[in-house]
This record gives sequence, structure tokens and C-alpha cells, in this order.
Amino acid sequence: MLQQNMGIGKMALGKGVKRMLDSTEMGLSVKKKTKPAMTRRAKTTEPGKKIAQSSEKKATKPAISKKKESEVKKPKKEKLPAVKTSSTGQSLLVVESPAKAKTLKKYLGKSFSVQASVGHVKDLPKSRIGVDIAHDFIPEYEVIRGKAKIIADLKRAAKQADIVYLAPDPDREGEAIAWHIAEELKGSNSNIKRVLFNEITQRGVAEAMAHPIHLDAKR
Repeated sequence: MLQQNMGIGKMALGKGVKRMLDSTEMGLSVKKKTKPAMTRRAKTTEPGKKIAQSSEKKATKPAISKKKESEVKKPKKEKLPAVKTSSTGQSLLVVESPAKAKTLKKYLGKSFSVQASVGHVKDLPKSRIGVDIAHDFIPEYEVIRGKAKIIADLKRAAKQADIVYLAPDPDREGEAIAWHIAEELKGSNSNIKRVLFNEITQRGVAEAMAHPIHLDAKR
């Protein structure tokens, strides 16, 4: 009997130990299964926060830039002097250089005919002294050979214009060129003005054209 009771006790003890081992294994398996779930939640929540923060930053940036753009004042456009035009809308401007004539045509527009004298049109004669000694040494100028066609074209353009602007260089040589052109054109158009271009820019041209002067024989 005693041996039977001891056998039964061993069996009960074995079953109890087995149950304890099974329960511990189940607990460990549960812990192993729950850990990945916790890490997944952490992984899914953290990027979500970052995405939300980045979207908020992106949404606020344009608002700041718009405020800056509204606060910055745009510079006002400077008003250029008004260029006087003739009643018929056609004026003649004479300069020395053909290249300068093309540039000025862009600034002045269709209401101006811009032509070039290509330097001097008159000079002292080469075959004689060219000075009238009997009349207070008055110089006698004549048209330079090869410039007859240029003068003829200028006369034709002067007849079609209401006003003639002479714009050789603003120095003594340029004044002499302007004076000689005026002598040749006064029979075609007596309304002749002198303009001085100190700079070939849109503002410089507009400023000079707004303030024409008379020819100065003493310059």
C-alpha cells in the first residue's frame, strides 16, 4: 500500500511540474508575441508625427513668403521727359554716325526720321586758300566730294518734316558740322533746332529732345 501511495504521489508531482513548465512556456510565448506588436505601434506612430509636423511646416511657409512679398514695396517707374513731336507726327533728326542713327530710331519711334551725315559735309577748298581776306577773313566752305548725295537726301527729308533737329556731337567740331548742315537745309526747312546728346540712353535722349536749343555760331 505504501509503495502504491508513493507511486501515486510521484505521478501527481510529475503532472504538477509539467503543468508549471507548460504555463511558463505559454507565458514566454505570449511575451514574445506582444513585443513585436509594441514595436510596430512605436514604428507606426513616430513617422506619423513626423509627417504631420512636416506638413504643418510646409503649410506655413507660403503664408510667410506672401507676407514678405506684400511688405516689400516695388520701385516706382521713373517718368521720362516727353519728346516733342510735330503736328504731322514727322520730324527729322540728323546725327553723325549711322550706327548711332539706328540706336536713336529705336528710342524715338516712328514719328522721327533719323539720318546720318557721316561726319563733315563741308570743308575749306583744297585748291585755294578758302579765306576771303578782303572781307574780314571770312572762311569759304564748300561741299566735300562724295557728300552731295547725303546732302540731297537730307534736303528731301527736311522738306517732308515740320521740324529738323541737328544732333552732331556736343563739342566744337560737332557744332561746326551742325552749322554746315543747317546752311544746306535752311532752303528746304527753316525750322531747325540743335540738340545735345550727352549720353545715348533712353533717358538721355528724352532729356535732350525735350530741351532743344538754337545753333551757336560763336561756340
